[in-house]
Amino acid sequence: MSFKKRIFADINIKHSELMKTNREKLLQDAFVMFLQYNYEKASYSLLTQATGISKAGISYYYPTKQELFMAVVDRYILETHDADMKFTPAESFAEFLDNFVHNVRKTMDWYVNILRQARNTGDSTVYSNFFGFMPQVQRYYPNAKEKLQVFWERFLSRWRIAIADAVKRGELRSDTDIELTANMFNNIYLGMSFMKSFSTGLDTEELQRSLQYLYSMLKAH
Repeated sequence: MSFKKRIFADINIKHSELMKTNREKLLQDAFVMFLQYNYEKASYSLLTQATGISKAGISYYYPTKQELFMAVVDRYILETHDADMKFTPAESFAEFLDNFVHNVRKTMDWYVNILRQARNTGDSTVYSNFFGFMPQVQRYYPNAKEKLQVFWERFLSRWRIAIADAVKRGELRSDTDIELTANMFNNIYLGMSFMKSFSTGLDTEELQRSLQYLYSMLKAH
């Protein structure tokens, strides 16, 4: 490769990396923006103020506000909370639970660094702002109901598989109702996440104790 071609190749690589960085920052800033304001109230004026990018600059990446919103949901909801990000294969169900809590804690730490940028309004917190975002997803993300149904089904499927394997190994009782148990573990996580969102946020130590307690009741003796 000639010197001139190498220079242009380097420029293209740097430009590509810069675009990726700018796009990620735009999505992060827009996410914080949507947390604080309803989709309809999140005008381009507010978006440009929050992101530091002009309307033309935002439109370069996402031609419409809805496309920007969808990209935010994809990045900060569907991808970040995907079952692959929460569940790690393990040799025992006890280890499976430990891995799950570890992955939840890691995601929370990452979120908190982002959510603390959001200005609280009234008695709301950065955690309740997150749950307040979910109704917007259902209303403004096309086919959200179907997408979220598939999303949660993947979650429950991972619980079912891990529980069924634990029953086969003799780690959990042979009379364990796999479907009911999968829902119980999943509901502990979701219920605690929601309830704690109005105060201190999910306590992962408490989550781990709760999951371990249910595990101890189902464990084969």
